Amino acid sequence: MTQASDQPQSRLAAKYIATFVVVLALVAAATFFVPRITDHFLHEHGGAILTDVAKSWSLTILNPLYWIFLLVIALLELRWAARAGEGMLSVGAAQDFVWLLLAPIFNLTIIFFYLQVLNQIYEGPLHSASLDVEAVVGVALTAVLAFLLADFFMWLSHFIRHKVPQFWRFHQVHHSQTKMSVLTDNRVHFIESMISASISYIPARLLGLSDEASTFLAFATVFFTGFTHANLRTNLGPIRWLTVTPQSHRVHHSVEPQHWDHNFGAVLSIWDRMFRTQFKGANDYPAIGIEDPTFPLEQSPAPTSVLRTYFLQIVHPFKMVFKDFQKS
Repeated sequence: MTQASDQPQSRLAAKYIATFVVVLALVAAATFFVPRITDHFLHEHGGAILTDVAKSWSLTILNPLYWIFLLVIALLELRWAARAGEGMLSVGAAQDFVWLLLAPIFNLTIIFFYLQVLNQIYEGPLHSASLDVEAVVGVALTAVLAFLLADFFMWLSHFIRHKVPQFWRFHQVHHSQTKMSVLTDNRVHFIESMISASISYIPARLLGLSDEASTFLAFATVFFTGFTHANLRTNLGPIRWLTVTPQSHRVHHSVEPQHWDHNFGAVLSIWDRMFRTQFKGANDYPAIGIEDPTFPLEQSPAPTSVLRTYFLQIVHPFKMVFKDFQKS
């Protein structure tokens, strides 16, 4: 199959646009119809719950600020690229657009209902226990404490997903990207999201942070983790001692063995420094990817190709876990 980099730029651009239009149309239809169909059957148990979830997704993905952010990062990637051939105009970014736009398929179904199970545990055996920190120290300080707690649990969850072989099979999907861009952070398998939720959901609820503050922190994290996945040649200078950078997170995605099992942080780098998992080199910009030759990597930004590859990438970890159990 012809590689995207060998094609004329005009044809490549046309394929990117076609992919975006087709996938966005499918997602818009799913976002409109799926919640209404499901809510029809769940009407006696909560009404239009999934419709609200769909609206929340739309407010994030269709937010003008997010698209301005993507445009700014894309321009920065053109000017200060970490490695040539990567960034927003790569075939990898086209594939990650699909991961971004098809998120509602699982967010509105499997992950939504799994969160309801976790919530039942929180409200049942734990009796909706809450530290109610906000009532003691106020919204601002609670938001800071919640951010620190959430960031630590993201670090811990990330560390565990690398160390448990079956979890790694699903996290491997995220690491399969070979063309880093601001969109790479969206390549996350729904099973991996469930693993993360299992580790962090109840502690976050115990803190007692308001929905408004939680939404703000979640949205801010989307921007920051997008930035750290960008194809940018920067380590942010002295700031790197406090936060994750595009350089340090690229090291985390590296194909080079000396970089493996380092830099697990999501926003702050303090946890890696505290637990001695921070890679000391601040000027390495390695190639990225995984060692699995059977993984279905994207080959073309054409709509049919990226959609087919998306579902192959969803299925692949299940096949690998099954093979692991057969060998054991």
